Formats: sequence, structure tokens, C-alpha cells
Amino acid sequence: MEVKLNPRRGRTEYQTIGPKGYCGFLNTPPEVPRRFFTFLVPANLKDLKEIRRDIEVFRQENSSITATVVLWEDIFAISKQLSSDPLQWEFWQMLRKDFEPMRFTAEEARVAVSGVGLPISAFNKAAYVVDRVAEQCKGEFLFGKPQYEKTGKEYGVWFYRRNKGRHWGETFFFWFGILSPYWEKTGRALCFGITNDKLAEKAAFLESYSGETEEFCDGKPQSASDVFTLGWVSEGDLIEDDPSGQEPAARIWESLRPILDKVYQAG
Repeated sequence: MEVKLNPRRGRTEYQTIGPKGYCGFLNTPPEVPRRFFTFLVPANLKDLKEIRRDIEVFRQENSSITATVVLWEDIFAISKQLSSDPLQWEFWQMLRKDFEPMRFTAEEARVAVSGVGLPISAFNKAAYVVDRVAEQCKGEFLFGKPQYEKTGKEYGVWFYRRNKGRHWGETFFFWFGILSPYWEKTGRALCFGITNDKLAEKAAFLESYSGETEEFCDGKPQSASDVFTLGWVSEGDLIEDDPSGQEPAARIWESLRPILDKVYQAG
């Protein structure tokens, strides 16, 4: 059984089904009546599609070995149903923090919009929101995967247009995520916006976004491309009860989507 909890964690060459990995290992021992191989992973694991494909190939080539993929979310749902047993209840409580729909506590939400310092729980949940927004927009907009830049100052999604012959930076039209210097200065964890050199995009952003904005630059700006015009995710966006049961990331994406449409068209 190969177990993954972190959705960003990839596989090593020994955690594959190739000759160096599980396929070779399972075929090495003397023949036994029953052999099983399982990936136990979260539903948003970055390699899940590839793992499912590999498992299908594995089944075709190794009919004597039972191979499957099991999601932690399914284990969580089963444990919730069987929680009358004290040990199962304890196990389910342990899984809640990872596999129940993500919610900010009132304190975490306060820290994420006006707090001092960087509590790890608030940061992890803010990073989760960035990951979920990136998943939501797949196939609709081109973007860079959520990641920290080399200086370690930002974890976010750079949205850009497809344009052959031009560097992606020239076609960038929006940004969403965690800008650490901005969080440290203002207490606002999640922000979004556009650099001031993108005049048409900035105008569309200001027209389509009804909330407050402000200009921000980390250090002395050399040009308009160093200055961002930013909006930010409010405390209400993070903890407001939703009758539909949506988690914060889904609500934030719903409000960002029409802004992205307008800004994308403006350039």
C-alpha cells in the first residue's frame, strides 16, 4: 500500500509501477495465492490522473495481482457512518482536519485579513484556497501552477493568454494568491490584481470589481510593472455561512470568474 496525504507530493521512481517500482517488487517473491497493491491518496493529488492510468496498465499486464486506487475522502465518509464505535470515532476525528470541507475558524479568518504574524494553520488554509482556485480554472484560462517564486515572496497563480512567439510574461493579465510582503504589511493573506503597466487590464479590473483596491510595491518601483493594483479576500468571504454548503475556495472562485472574463477580454 502506497499512502499519500499531501496533494502536492509527487512519486519517486521507486513509487511507480515500473520495473524499479512496485511491479518489479511484487513479481519478485515466490508465487503466492493472493497479492494486492493499493494507492491510498487524496482526491486532489496532483498525480491522480497519471496514477489511475498506470494502475489500468498494471492490471492488464499483471492479472494475478489486484491493483486499485482508494481515496482518503471515501475512507472519511465510511468512518463517519460507522462512528458509533469509539476507535472509529477517534479515527474519523483525526481525518476531519484533512478531508472535511475546508473552513476557516473565526480567528484564522481574522488573521488572514488583519492579523499580525503568520500562524501556520491560516497560511496552510490560504494556500489550499490558491490550489483550489487553480483547479477550478483549468481549461478556461492559461496559468502558471501555484508555486513560490525563487525569492519565496509569493505563492499564487499567474494568468496569461496563449500567444505564440511571445513570452508568457508579456501576455500575463491577472494574479491571485499569497503575496508575503503584502500580508506582512497589511495583514491580508489572499489578494488579486494586475500590474500598473497593463493599462487596459487594470481599467477592466477596476470597472468589474466593486471592492476596495490599493497600490502595492515591494521596494522602490523601477517602473509601472513593479506596482500592483490589488483587491483582497475579505473576512466574510472566508467564514460566511453558505446555505449551499460551499467552502470558501468555491465562493471566491465564483466572485473572481467574472472579473477574469472581463480582464481577459480587455487586452
